[in-house]
Amino acid sequence: MKLQIHTIKLLAALISISILSAASLFADAAAINQKPDSAADLVVAPPVPRKSAVLVTKASEERLTWWREARFGMFIHWGLFSITGKGGWDLWSQKMSIGDYASLTNQFSAEKFSAQDWVKIAKDAGMKYMVMVTKHHDGFALFDSKDYPFNAMKSAAHRDFVKGFADAAHQAGMRIGFYYSPLDWQYPGYFFPDLYRENAEAMREKYHRQVLELMSNYGKVDILWYDGGGPNWLAFGGLEYGGNASGWHPRDRSKGYAGKFNWQDDVVNTRARELQPNLILNDRTGTLADFETREGEKRLGDYNDQTPWELCTTLAGGWGYMPGRTTPMSLEKCVRLLVNTVGRDGNLLLNVGPRPDGEIEPEQVARLKELGQWLEKYGESIYGTRGGPFLPGDYGVSTRRGKKIYIHVLEWAGESLRLPPLPAKVVSASILGGKPIDQWSQDDQGIKLFVTATRRTGVDTVIALELDQPAQGIKPVEVAPQRTAAEGVRLEKDIDYLVGDNQPKADLYAPVDIPKGQLCPGIVIIHGGGWVGGDKASSREQNIGNTLARQGYICLSINYVLATGNGVPTWPENLQQCKTAVRWLRKNASRLQIDPEDIGVIGGSAGGHLASMLGVTGSADGLDPAGPYAEYSCQVQAVVDMYGIADLMTWRDSMSMGGTRKEVPDVYRKASPINYLKKGQPPFLILHGTADTTVPVEQSKQFAAAMKTAGVNCQLVILEGAAHTFDLQPKQRDLRPVVIGFFDQFLKRRKK
Repeated sequence: MKLQIHTIKLLAALISISILSAASLFADAAAINQKPDSAADLVVAPPVPRKSAVLVTKASEERLTWWREARFGMFIHWGLFSITGKGGWDLWSQKMSIGDYASLTNQFSAEKFSAQDWVKIAKDAGMKYMVMVTKHHDGFALFDSKDYPFNAMKSAAHRDFVKGFADAAHQAGMRIGFYYSPLDWQYPGYFFPDLYRENAEAMREKYHRQVLELMSNYGKVDILWYDGGGPNWLAFGGLEYGGNASGWHPRDRSKGYAGKFNWQDDVVNTRARELQPNLILNDRTGTLADFETREGEKRLGDYNDQTPWELCTTLAGGWGYMPGRTTPMSLEKCVRLLVNTVGRDGNLLLNVGPRPDGEIEPEQVARLKELGQWLEKYGESIYGTRGGPFLPGDYGVSTRRGKKIYIHVLEWAGESLRLPPLPAKVVSASILGGKPIDQWSQDDQGIKLFVTATRRTGVDTVIALELDQPAQGIKPVEVAPQRTAAEGVRLEKDIDYLVGDNQPKADLYAPVDIPKGQLCPGIVIIHGGGWVGGDKASSREQNIGNTLARQGYICLSINYVLATGNGVPTWPENLQQCKTAVRWLRKNASRLQIDPEDIGVIGGSAGGHLASMLGVTGSADGLDPAGPYAEYSCQVQAVVDMYGIADLMTWRDSMSMGGTRKEVPDVYRKASPINYLKKGQPPFLILHGTADTTVPVEQSKQFAAAMKTAGVNCQLVILEGAAHTFDLQPKQRDLRPVVIGFFDQFLKRRKK
């Protein structure tokens, strides 16, 4: 007998949805009407409003030994939501009816699903374990759940995908984990566990039964990865009626859920451990956990070698297949993310979202293979290591194993790296897999390492220090900031150039001594990172800031709003913040001794795109910010574009635009500098390398040709063999005279 459809008004979100109980569609009536064993089962103390505690014991450390050594795993989000292409929260966010969502099972044929391929992709990427979603919040089970027909066996595929996954992984010697969400949006009892108590208990019974099925039917399981469990998720994070406020209102998060329903997590997890004695649990239920979960790269957090932890994030787009958002993060970003995680003593669980047919995007497969090739060379500094003893800093991070410390230098502030003293003797120092470094020294003041620019290895120069004793016993030690101003340069960090709290900051590079009455040109430096990453303090931006400040320029290196993958566009806000930086320089021109008529801009990659947009757009184009400092002009007088994107329509989709090129083509056209060219715009210097695989050099060639046609002064410098992300001193050619000469020519310094 079907339950009545309940309309649930969620005042906190101002959303109305209709929900049919999953039990009414897929479970039997007996399960719905099942009574608790006793009244005591329903009475629980108010929950603690946080994730479950991680309990570190000798037994848990033994269970975690392999996991700590593995360091890197694959997360897989796949299910019915892959068909809709809006991510794992689609049923909720799109306000779909349960019946319409359930009908997607007729389309879920997964004709290209190959668990063997998935496992091979993970192994080629250097991943040592895999965690697969077995049931997400939508209630659809990817396994053969005997008493719950809303599962993959009843879909068009008629397959138990979890069995295929587990069998392939076991055959390849890959460790496995099962993601499982106890909550189920198809149960009204989840939203109102007290009002619909029996329904909530039916949801709990299904949760327990399905977890035990997973622990019983698929061989050895290494990880049970929970999501959406525990008391704080109940009632969708907290909806209450009445009390101290009228009508529906959000629950006070500091109090947590205090009703009578209890997930009884300890009961099911005790039984799960009986079935899988070495099972490890994360911290998203009410059970004591083995490791802490950090979600999203912005929650990378601090070094912690006391509590085991794992960072989970996505290789591309959101949690699940999302057409138009399948472009993976760059190899550089992947390496930085992995290294920064392990150097903080954590694990990285990197997610892929296969297509509805089961195939992982080829571009993502290629990126993962590149990362695996990097690990083939540098895996010694990742696998089986612990973070430290040198704590993370602006230089990078460190890892250790045996008698070795691996220094991962992600940012060079100069020709050498200064490290604090160690209670151990350094026997040797070499680039990992290569010869000894150019020079090193150790004394009571610390350790100094010298590596010439030509010997630094891409994004991460790994220096192996051999000690005379085990490194693990050394206490973590802080590393002093390496980023200091070059000689003759004054550096001011984290300036509030925008108005409001929690806004991006800027760094100012300026000559130390500016003669009284002399005015200097101003330069805005815009970092790259695909509009989703990057930082004002990256080595390229430091190189530019110090170089130009030594030549008498005052430079403002800015951070700006970045896209996070939540579907919210950051264009044109990112451009408007760059324009505000120009205004800020003019507003502070008198104090800083800047000539407000001589403002230039320089940027690389995504920063090159934004720099170009600063040069080619004006108030008539509708892209200038309304404020702050609206009384000052956003115009610049010279632009240096380093391998930026000129035509987004011929490049690729970006999450910063709020959709794909097919979905929002006008947005991409409006964000393309090539569409704004006209005579009278400021002069451009464009720098690009022929080996650039991120932004093809043709982008700059076409941009320069279009400028010539429009009558805009443009100099194009092509570097043979140069890849993406070079600074002003690539190995192919010293670009400092080129850039300084350009700015000197068009930003005329005047004494007043």
